[in-house]
Amino acid sequence: MGLPAALTGRGARPILWAACTGFANTSSWSKASRAIAVGKRLGLAVEGIGLPGHFIAGARLDDSQIFLDPFNGGALLTPESCEKLVGRVLGRKVTLTDEHYAPVSGRQLLGRMLANLKAIYWQRQAWDKVVGAIDRLLVLDSKAAGEWRDRGIAWSNMGEIQRSLADWERYLTEFPNTKDHEAVKGHLRKARQKLAQLN
Repeated sequence: MGLPAALTGRGARPILWAACTGFANTSSWSKASRAIAVGKRLGLAVEGIGLPGHFIAGARLDDSQIFLDPFNGGALLTPESCEKLVGRVLGRKVTLTDEHYAPVSGRQLLGRMLANLKAIYWQRQAWDKVVGAIDRLLVLDSKAAGEWRDRGIAWSNMGEIQRSLADWERYLTEFPNTKDHEAVKGHLRKARQKLAQLN
C-alpha cells in the first residue's frame, strides 16, 4: 500500500490526523486552526465545534463522527468525555445536546480566536493590542455592544481620552438598554472632567 492510500485508509485517518494536531511551539488557537486545515487536506470533513468553554474539532468518517481535542495533542473524545471536559472548565456537571456539537462557521471561529486574544492582552494590560483585537471584532460584528465599551476602556488606559469618549458615547447612544449603562455614564463623566482639566 502506497503512502497516499495509507493516509486515506479509514483506520489510519483518525490516528494520523490526531498526530498532526500536536504542533509544537504554537498557541492553542493556532493548533486548532491548523488541525482543521490539516484534516481537510487529508480529505476529512473537519469542522470546528464551539463547546461551552472549550473548542474541539469534529471529523466525519463515513457514517460516524469523531471528536478531537486540538488543545491536548489531538486526543480522541467521546460525547461522555466531552461532557466531563466541559464540566471541568465550567466547574459543574453539564449535559450536552446535539446543538452543542453544531459546527462553527469560519467567521465564528475567527471571532472566538480574537475574543481569546483580547482577553489575553487585557490580562497583560497590553492596551494597544486590546484595541487591535477589538477593531477586528467590530469588523466582524459592529453591533457587538460590549466591544465599543471595552475599546473605550482600553483607549482611556492609553490616555486617548477623545477616542474613549467617542466609543462610550456610541455605546450609550446605540445600546441604551445595557445593564451597565450607569457605570459607563460614570466613565464618560470622569473622562470629560479629565479632558476639561487638560484644556
